[in-house]
Amino acid sequence: MSNPPLFKDIGKRCNDLFSKDFPTQDQKVEWKGTTSGGVTLESNLTKSGDAITGTWTPKYRFKDWNTTFTVEANTKRDGKIQAEIDELAPNLKTTVSYQRKGPENFVTVNGEYKQPSISLTAAADYGKGKGSLVEGSAVVGYQKFNVGVRGSYLIGKNPDDTDLKDLTAKVAYTTTDGDFVVSSSLVGGDKGDKTEVEASYYHKVNSELQVGTSLKADTTNTSVKPVVSLGFQYNLPSERESMIKGKASTAGDISLAFHQRYNKNVKFGFGWLFDTNQKNTGFGFTLALSD
Repeated sequence: MSNPPLFKDIGKRCNDLFSKDFPTQDQKVEWKGTTSGGVTLESNLTKSGDAITGTWTPKYRFKDWNTTFTVEANTKRDGKIQAEIDELAPNLKTTVSYQRKGPENFVTVNGEYKQPSISLTAAADYGKGKGSLVEGSAVVGYQKFNVGVRGSYLIGKNPDDTDLKDLTAKVAYTTTDGDFVVSSSLVGGDKGDKTEVEASYYHKVNSELQVGTSLKADTTNTSVKPVVSLGFQYNLPSERESMIKGKASTAGDISLAFHQRYNKNVKFGFGWLFDTNQKNTGFGFTLALSD
């Protein structure tokens, strides 16, 4: 028997290789610290285009209740209050949150249940303008194989809005140094449903080098060419946790990023994006400070 991941974590190493640590569009300064009372504080300023957004996030772990409380607020007047409860029942993690986003105020309840051979999730929200979104997933594991399915369904306030939003199945083969994942998705939308297929491969060559590739195709619209992506991460042999990342795709995007920790309190990274189709470039950076 294996310990299957949650559905969202299937193929996570390859997804992170392509999506994390590429500050190619925004400029961000963040700070993280912990008070003497055990409250973790995170704050950041992010410039995206001409807009600057500030976010403040305190977090506290109440050990007697096995619960983590988080509050998040930003200068857009969005906010979130969340309670994350471990072991409400054996092997069950429960999250309850109240969120304000734009003109909407809504509540979300999420549950994650894990056993040695299966993992399950269920979630629902209430209070959004179009209605309530109900989601669920299941992953079964056997030895190095994981098979999972996820679905989301919108229960609309208007009957015309009620619709299946997403149905995705994944099959993954996972080893210590690699992942191979194949998935198929039925995605609902205002312009009609579409079917997507995707395959990805991740390989940790050694402690310094990671590589990955993915293929994504829309089988509904044959006029759209499949997109092939290649990515890598190279950890430089340095005591400062330096790394170089890069990715490129047949859609015409090329991205490069460099990150380095200067000391235990300061980490800096920057990224560059070049769109070979539009001849546009993007540049961003992150400066992470801690106490």
